[in-house]
Amino acid sequence: MLKLVTHIKPHLDDICALWLLKKFDSKFENAEIGFVPTNHKGGEVDKDPNKTYIGVGRGKFDEHKGDLQECSSTLVWKDLKKRGLVKDTKMEKAITYLLGWVLKEDTGKLKDIAYSNFTVPSILHGFYRINNDDSLKLTEFGFSILDSILYALKDIVTLEEEWKDRIEIKSKFGKAAAFETSVFKGIDQFVYQKGFTVAIFRNTKKGYVKFKAKADSDIDFTSLYKRIKKEDFCAGWYLHHSKKMLICGSECAPNEVLSNLSFERLVKIFREEFES
Repeated sequence: MLKLVTHIKPHLDDICALWLLKKFDSKFENAEIGFVPTNHKGGEVDKDPNKTYIGVGRGKFDEHKGDLQECSSTLVWKDLKKRGLVKDTKMEKAITYLLGWVLKEDTGKLKDIAYSNFTVPSILHGFYRINNDDSLKLTEFGFSILDSILYALKDIVTLEEEWKDRIEIKSKFGKAAAFETSVFKGIDQFVYQKGFTVAIFRNTKKGYVKFKAKADSDIDFTSLYKRIKKEDFCAGWYLHHSKKMLICGSECAPNEVLSNLSFERLVKIFREEFES
């Protein structure tokens, strides 16, 4: 039986490398995972052809042999692509985003970020300790985290495509962007990172609508709320107490009555209230 082997208490990049091999190379899908102590020579490894070593042994998938600006995950990813095992373009883009983060973390370029105790490596360390230093449990937990992050990053790839059809509005408080999307989470942050102050979006799958402004903006959506409610009085519009978020339906409130107004009409009302 094939076996994937890394060092005891694997790091994020090692867990990610194992995850990539299991996800993209079918021969490793059911491979056993083993762990060895590492040492100054690269760890306790042998030449068993059924074993593939990750992050140990100074071999193909161990960056410690001198592969600067690489980690075990990037080495595995390059190999998978070289062998033609990555066929989904959307997946490839999302994994590329993911590995950019993993590599920066592994090469020490994220050590100074704020709230570092709340990052994935810190969570992995805590999980390892409260589970009696169990490397396999740690690895499987890491797989779940990576699956979740990948889902979110695939959403980002989708947003990049949907973003092409956006409507841009110059408001009194900064630029606003309005567009329809199939994504449910992370849309406002995506819009803010593009340099906009306000995100206006409607979910094409469920019909949920949201107006969301950056927390440090001076926007107050009270007048917008009153205007919309006059036309759409049966819908379950909710003005957040911060006055910077106006919502009609969400995954948290799936039973709210949805808006009867078209997305175009909602955008027009916003323009009438706030366009500069």
